[in-house]
Amino acid sequence: MKRAGSVFAGALAALIATSGAGYAERLQAESAGASGLTTIVLQVTARALDDSDTSLQINTDQTLTRSALKLAADKIDVAIVPPGAYLAMTKGVGPYKENPDQAKQLAPNLRSLFGFTAGTFHPVVFADSGIESWDDVRGKRVFSGPPGGAAGAQIEGLLRVAGGLEPGEDYESIKMGWGAAVPAFQDGQFDVLVFPTALGSASLVQLALLRDIRMLGVDEETAKSPAFADFLANNGAIPGRVPAGLYQGQVNNDAPVETAGYTLLNAVNASMSDDVAYELTAAFWDNLEDNKKDVALLAYTDMTPFAGNPMPLHPGAVKYYREKGLDIPENLIAK
Repeated sequence: MKRAGSVFAGALAALIATSGAGYAERLQAESAGASGLTTIVLQVTARALDDSDTSLQINTDQTLTRSALKLAADKIDVAIVPPGAYLAMTKGVGPYKENPDQAKQLAPNLRSLFGFTAGTFHPVVFADSGIESWDDVRGKRVFSGPPGGAAGAQIEGLLRVAGGLEPGEDYESIKMGWGAAVPAFQDGQFDVLVFPTALGSASLVQLALLRDIRMLGVDEETAKSPAFADFLANNGAIPGRVPAGLYQGQVNNDAPVETAGYTLLNAVNASMSDDVAYELTAAFWDNLEDNKKDVALLAYTDMTPFAGNPMPLHPGAVKYYREKGLDIPENLIAK
C-alpha cells in the first residue's frame, strides 16, 4: 500500500486524526464534500481503526469519477465511487469517453467493500421564483454538479424523465463544485438547485430557514413508468422521497415529494490484501449503530451493504458478510 500525508476535513476530523508513525498500513482515501456522507462514512471507519495497525487518511472535495480512475490504477487505496461511474468505466462512456480504452482496461481492478444509500436528489427552487412545476424550469439555469462528475448525468437524466427537459435546449446546465453550489444558488447564479444530499442536510435546513423554498418532484404516473425505472437502472439510482415536514420553510411540505435517491460504493483496489479489506469492512459495520447515535446523517440513512451495487465485492468483504450470515447476491462474487 502507498504512504501519504494526512489530510482531514469535516466535523469529525479532530476525533479521528490517524497520522501517527506506528501504523503498519497507512491507507490513502478520497471522498467528495468534507461535511457530506461520502466523507463521514470514511471518517467513522477511520475512527474505528484507532486501536489497529491500519490508518485511513482522507483527502476530501475530490471529483469521484477521477478518484475511481486513480483507485483502479492503484494510485490510492480507498475511494467512494458512484455506481454510475463504475458502469461508465466498464463501457468507456460518459466522463471516460475521452480515454475509453484506458477506462475499460482499469475497471476490472475495482472491488467494493459495500454499497450504501447515500442520499436523495433534492430539486429546490425559491418559493418566490415563480417556478412551481417542471414546465416553469424551461429557459432557466439549473445546477447539475461539478464538471466531469457522475452526478451531472444523473441530474440531467432526472430532469429528462421528470419534466421532459433537455440540457442546452430547454435549460442551461450550470457546472460547479459541490461546496459552491448552495451559496451560488443564494446569490442567484442559477434558478434550480438539484442537490444530491442526505435527508435533513444542514445546508438545506439552513437554506430553507433563510428563505422559503419549494421542492419539485416526480409525479405518481412518472414514478411508476418504465422510463423512470430505466433511469434508475442506468444511473445507479433508486426511488427516493423527501418526507413531509422535514424542512421548515418548504412551502409544499404537507406531503412527501417523490424523487430519486442514489447509492455510493466504498471501493478498493483488487490488489488489497484480504485481511485489510476485511478489517475496513468490519470497522464500519461493527460500529454503525453506535455511530448513528452521534452522527445525524447516518441516522437518516438506510445502510444496506449490497444497495445499488454493481461492482464485485472484495474477497475480504465477502468473508465478513458470510461470517455474519448474509446472503450475498451472486453477481457480487468476483469471478
